[in-house]
Amino acid sequence: MSKIVADNVDPRGSSGVTIAGVGTFSSSGVTVGVITATSFSGDVTGNVTGNLTGNVTGDVNAGILTATSRVAVGSASTTASLYVVGNSASNIVAVGTASTITVDLTTGNNFTITLNGNYTLGNPTGVTTGQSGSIYLVQDGTGSRTLGFGTHWHFAGGTAPTLSTGANAVDVLVYQCRTTTSIPSNTLLNVQ
Repeated sequence: MSKIVADNVDPRGSSGVTIAGVGTFSSSGVTVGVITATSFSGDVTGNVTGNLTGNVTGDVNAGILTATSRVAVGSASTTASLYVVGNSASNIVAVGTASTITVDLTTGNNFTITLNGNYTLGNPTGVTTGQSGSIYLVQDGTGSRTLGFGTHWHFAGGTAPTLSTGANAVDVLVYQCRTTTSIPSNTLLNVQ
C-alpha cells in the first residue's frame, strides 16, 4: 500500500489533491473509494457513508449515529452499549392542550403540560419499549384542574392518581414503557 506523509495538505486549490487509486480531496468534498489511515486529525464535515473502525476522539455531531458495537462518551465501558461519564440531558418538550392530550414520545422523553382546563392524557404515540421519562403536570393560576388517563397508563393498584389542585401546583408523572401499550407510571404530587 502507498503511503503519504504530510504535515499539511490544503485542498483549497481549483483541482484539489488527487491520490491515484484512492480519490480526490477538494474544497467541495472528498470523492473516494476507501481511505485507510492509522490516524486522522482534523474536522470532517458532511456525510460519511460506510464503516468507521477504531476510536473517534472529539465531537461527533450526527443526525443519526449507528453503532454495531458500543458507544462511550467520556470513557469506555466494557459491557454497556451506551455509556456516559458525567451527566446527560434531554430537553423538556411543551405539549399543548386539547380535550384529549396525545403526547408524541418520538419528540422527547420529558414533557410539560400546563392544565388550563379538565383533560384526559390519552395514549401516547411513537412509543419505544424501554423508553422512560417524566411529564410535568402544572396547574394554571386558577388550579383545580383534573386529568384522566388513557388505557395505556398503568398505576400501582390499578388506580390513577388524583392530582394536586392548588394554583400553579406541579405534579410529576414518571413513566417507563414496558410495551407499546403498557406504560407503568408513578406520580410525585405537589412538588415544591
